[in-house]
Amino acid sequence: MINHELEVLLKASCIGISLGNSDLAHLSSKLQVLYYIQIANEIAKIQRNGKLLDWGCGYGQMVYLLKNRGLEVIGYEIKKRRNIDRIFPFSGLNIVYGSHNCQLPFENESFAGVLSCGTLEHVDDKRCSLKEIYRVLQEKGYFLYICYLINTHIQNG
Repeated sequence: MINHELEVLLKASCIGISLGNSDLAHLSSKLQVLYYIQIANEIAKIQRNGKLLDWGCGYGQMVYLLKNRGLEVIGYEIKKRRNIDRIFPFSGLNIVYGSHNCQLPFENESFAGVLSCGTLEHVDDKRCSLKEIYRVLQEKGYFLYICYLINTHIQNG
């Protein structure tokens, strides 16, 4: 399954880039895609049942990977990505679009887990966003926060 998912996501990034999408670099590298696959594998061990919200899902790569692991996943994003309807597998995913991270269009305690994979660190009002995540999270539910660590090299001189 890993090789198939790797091929699908790498191909999706190539298609998106060929269509002019400039925000797919994170899916154009084999290493990056393998990182997402590893995250999905770990989440599947923790979140065995109940609905999971991928908050700030972007194109929906984690929605795709987690669905492949048998999880019930809904993506949420405030900005629909350009050409997403023309890029498989993203075109067929369950993604809900809203207008704000602090006003999610879901009932209280709707989710057994909420995933923030590379999202929270980009939000202006983290406190408001976290309060809203808490509102939609069931009691004893999981908030799964994945923050990307960027390794940069600065040359002296």
